[in-house]
Amino acid sequence: MSTVDVLFLLLRSALTGEPSRLPKEALTAEAPEALYRLAKKHDVAHLVALALEREGLLPEGKLGEALKSQQMLAIYRTETALFAYDEIKAALEEAEIPFIPLKGAILRDYYPEPWMRTSCDIDILVRKEQLNDAVAALQEKGYKASEKLNYHDISLYSPSGVHLELHFSIKENMPQIDPMLESVWDYAEGVEGKKYEKRQSAAYFVFHHIAHMSYHFVSGGCGIKPLLDLFVMRQKMPYEEEKARALCAACGLEDFYGTVLSLTEAWLEGKPHTPLSQKAESYILSGGVYGSSENHAVAKQGVAGGKFKYFWGRLFPPLSFLKETYPVLSRHKWLYPVMLVRRFFSYLFTGGLRRGKKEWQANQAVSRDEALQMRAFLEQLGIQVK
Repeated sequence: MSTVDVLFLLLRSALTGEPSRLPKEALTAEAPEALYRLAKKHDVAHLVALALEREGLLPEGKLGEALKSQQMLAIYRTETALFAYDEIKAALEEAEIPFIPLKGAILRDYYPEPWMRTSCDIDILVRKEQLNDAVAALQEKGYKASEKLNYHDISLYSPSGVHLELHFSIKENMPQIDPMLESVWDYAEGVEGKKYEKRQSAAYFVFHHIAHMSYHFVSGGCGIKPLLDLFVMRQKMPYEEEKARALCAACGLEDFYGTVLSLTEAWLEGKPHTPLSQKAESYILSGGVYGSSENHAVAKQGVAGGKFKYFWGRLFPPLSFLKETYPVLSRHKWLYPVMLVRRFFSYLFTGGLRRGKKEWQANQAVSRDEALQMRAFLEQLGIQVK
C-alpha cells in the first residue's frame, strides 16, 4: 500500500469518525516517516495524528511527538483565530459595515471540530467603497494595517498576531471567472440575528471554492485541503448541486469541477480515477499547500505561451491588474508608466530581488515541451489560457 493510499484512508477516518481499516502491515518501519512528511507538506499532519491516535497506531518516540505537536498547534492556531474572528465581526457590526466571511472562516463550521480545518489567515469581504471605514474600525480595536494594498485585499494583524486579509474584491485576475466573482454581493444572504453579516449562498460558496481552486491550478497547485473541503461540503453543507454546476458552467469550469470531484471521490470514497483526475493527482501531490515553485513556473509558462511572454507579462502587467493595487489608474490611465516604476521599487525593497532570482531559476529550468504539456492539461480541465 502506497503512502498516498495510507494518507487518504487516515484522512477519511479523521473526517468521518469511521475506522480507517488500515492494515497494520501498511505501517512498516519507514512508512510513518514518509507519511508524516507528506501530511506536513499539505498541512494535514494534525488530522493524521488524530486518526492514528484513535486506532492506537500513533508511533512512539520523536515521530509520534511531532505528530501530536502538529495536532496541538492546530488547536492553538484555531482557538486564537476564532477569538480574532469574533472580534472582527463585532467591530464591523458596530461600525455598520456589511461583510461576508470567506473560505475557511465558514468551512470550519462543517468539520467535526473547528481545529480540524486549519488556515493561515482569516478572509473577510467588504465593499470597496467601505474599505477605509472597515480598516479604521479595526484599527480602533488595536489591529495594525499594512501600508501596501494588494490586488484584492489589504492585510491587517490582530494584537495577538492573527493575519486578516480584508478583501474588497474576490477577483483573481482571470477573465474566465472574474465576471461571476464580481457578482458576489448579488448572491449574499442575511444571517439570522445579525444586521450586517452576510453569507454567500451555498451554491455560490461552492462555485467560489472551485473558482479559487482553478486560480491556484494556474499558479502552481492547490494542495489537498480544498479537496477535503469539497468532501466535507458534499457531506455536511446543504447545497443544490445543479445550481453550483450551473454557476461553474457559466464560467466554463464545469469540466474542472467534474475533475476535482472525481479526484475527491477517488481519494476519499474509493471510486476509480478518471484519466484527468489521475493527472490532477500527480500535479497536486508534487506541490504542497500552495503548490511548488517548479509547478508555478511550468503552469505560468503554459498559460502565457512560453518564457518570453511570461516574463514580459511580469514586467508589464495589464492595466486591469495594476489598477487594483493603484486605484488612481482608474481615473488617470496615463500614470501607468509611473506606477510601473513605483511597483518596481516597491518590489526591490521588499525582498523582490531574492524572490526574482528564485523565480528566474525555476523558469529557466522549464522546457518548452513541459510548458506545452501543461497548457494542454489546463485546456483539458476547461481552464482557459490566454
